[in-house]
Amino acid sequence: MSRNTGMLWTRPNRVADREVVRSVVDNMVAALRLSSSENYFLKRIHKVLQKPDPVYGDRYSVDLELGLPHTEKSYRFSEHVYQKKGTNSLCLPKGIEWNRNATVYIILPVKDQGRWVYHFINDLTVASLLTGDKNFHVIIADFESQDIDLAKAFDTALLRSRHTIINLTGKFYKTLALNKAVEQVQSAHDLLFLFDLHIDVPVDILDSVRKNTIEGRIAFFPAVGRLDCQSTYIDHQGFWEMNGYGLLAVY
Repeated sequence: MSRNTGMLWTRPNRVADREVVRSVVDNMVAALRLSSSENYFLKRIHKVLQKPDPVYGDRYSVDLELGLPHTEKSYRFSEHVYQKKGTNSLCLPKGIEWNRNATVYIILPVKDQGRWVYHFINDLTVASLLTGDKNFHVIIADFESQDIDLAKAFDTALLRSRHTIINLTGKFYKTLALNKAVEQVQSAHDLLFLFDLHIDVPVDILDSVRKNTIEGRIAFFPAVGRLDCQSTYIDHQGFWEMNGYGLLAVY
């Protein structure tokens, strides 16, 4: 969101101090060299998110592309790191290790939203193709939709073996959909991601859910940005949806 009217809901995200981010990245790469005896160098900063704590120190979500001399290979570093207030030293916070191999079960409650279901399918397919991530399963909780043949819609090369349809009757309830969908998940170590329609699916959504949801420690509530009329995903004029969170990721 890029519109700033003075209201909290319309303010853009704060931008982290460039020098602070660079210091964290340089210290992290230097620490990797010492701990691994490999001469890693920074190729690219993909993303650094800062979660400030003025009392104890800051936590960073660091995503880097690293390289080694005399090779064209790239290596990914993607971790949560902590910097204690008043120091330059970094550490990996205990118990904040994310599971890169967790299967993400996307729970999709539906009632007569056929157009948006196709939008979701197209976006998720593009995200999977671009990232190569196929470790997910879509659970559709359908409340007697009349405007779409869900079995046919999800009968694609990617989704044919990666979806389950639960047929429900009566009034639409997201809580009922969530409870019924949970019954389909066999492992407590798999991720539940309650999703919603009317949303553009980010390309990195699966990776983002895994990294920001820590089993037994952290649940993830992605904030939704609602666009103004006539605005697009390019200019991002709108506001953050703060009244409630339709998206939830949890183990």
